[in-house]
Amino acid sequence: MNLIYPDGYKKLTPEQIARNCNGCGTRGWGWIVPQKFWLLGINFRPACNLHDLSYALRIPKTQSDSDFLSNLQTIVDEECVWLLKPIGYYFAFMFYLAVKNGGAGAYQRAALIAKIDSENSFNNWC
Repeated sequence: MNLIYPDGYKKLTPEQIARNCNGCGTRGWGWIVPQKFWLLGINFRPACNLHDLSYALRIPKTQSDSDFLSNLQTIVDEECVWLLKPIGYYFAFMFYLAVKNGGAGAYQRAALIAKIDSENSFNNWC
């Protein structure tokens, strides 16, 4: 799949990726947010994880959110049943609006975790 990866991604260890990725939704509350839409044939989790990493790597929020929308649309393009693509694009845009309008707190928390981790060489892998 041709997704947009944040700068610094290739230097991350599997442990760093696992620590910063929690799928779709806020950490601990992701079970509320669907990640897979079986009827549409799409799974947004890869885009959500890359978005989490963009925040953790302190990519500007507007760029992180824009890349997130592009990744969601790519997933719809590549995985969704053609007849249901308009519905897939609708869900992609709703996910994007959620992070664009409500993701400031998550962005700040990710920056705080990055700052704390910088004492443990977080910046060395960015």
